[in-house]
Amino acid sequence: MTMREVSIPVRDGISIGAAIYAPEGGGRFPELLAASPYRYDNNTLPAGPQFLWRETGPIEFYVKSGYAYVHMDVRGSGKSGGEFEFLGENEQRDLYDVIEWIAKQPWSNGKVGGLGQSYFCMSQWWMGIMAPPALACLGAYDGLNDPYRASCYQGGIPGQFFPGYWWNQNRIINRFPANGAAPREQRTDLDALLASHPTYDDFWRARCASERLHEIKVPLYSIGIWGKLDLHTRGNIEGYRRARGPRKLQMRGPPNAWAANQEFNSVELHEKVLLPFYDRFLKGKETGWDQRPPVEYFVRGANVFRTSDTWPPAGVQYKTWHLNGNS
Repeated sequence: MTMREVSIPVRDGISIGAAIYAPEGGGRFPELLAASPYRYDNNTLPAGPQFLWRETGPIEFYVKSGYAYVHMDVRGSGKSGGEFEFLGENEQRDLYDVIEWIAKQPWSNGKVGGLGQSYFCMSQWWMGIMAPPALACLGAYDGLNDPYRASCYQGGIPGQFFPGYWWNQNRIINRFPANGAAPREQRTDLDALLASHPTYDDFWRARCASERLHEIKVPLYSIGIWGKLDLHTRGNIEGYRRARGPRKLQMRGPPNAWAANQEFNSVELHEKVLLPFYDRFLKGKETGWDQRPPVEYFVRGANVFRTSDTWPPAGVQYKTWHLNGNS
């Protein structure tokens, strides 16, 4: 596996930094694009409690499987220009431009798929909405698409995950990358920025992929995690329900963020679940993905997967819960 760094120009004149991991030798390969603010040069760090943001999946596994893996730093992070916008419109357009740049390279077969967990997955919803011609599919694992309702102002209550804990962690790993080279100071005050928009206004509407999920027409494999109900789970369910291309949903059982991170970075998940999807739409192979049920969902307690033609499954009975028995 070889890795080289590139600088990709986008429409407003800034450059996006990316690492390209490719199979040895020549050839034209399908590409997987992973986009996040976590710096591709932190990929030397193992996924673990001190760096939960290593949500790339097993890069070497995909390279050995005949894919070029492209990991881009979103604007305002790592080696990319501009200021960090937290899913803003420039960041969205960058995804279009980078995908089209990738498709035109001599080592590309012209087909690009989205890959990655959490912020990487949040970026994938926008890849689908931006609809660059070279985008062929999305493997959306564990990612929200409505940041206002899913975290920042859940139920109208301000949350400190993104503006507090997450942003502080992100600024640290940008300022002190694993190799110590090219430290990045991020001037965006995300706490002040999000606090200045307490209601669902145009700021949030521009960042809410949930409002535009119906624009996603490429094949989608939406894979959600029951243990992330307070963050990402609804995003994967709604992504499946409202996208308009060929799509399937799988709801999996990891009980928390740490377990989901470990699962996504394991070869087993990708070998059994995601690689057949990518091989189907990026290589044109018959892999059995088309024969999978539309919906597969893990049942806690029973510890089994069940299948359905729809979500929610047929026969679901809704119950109303109250704070006390007198309501």
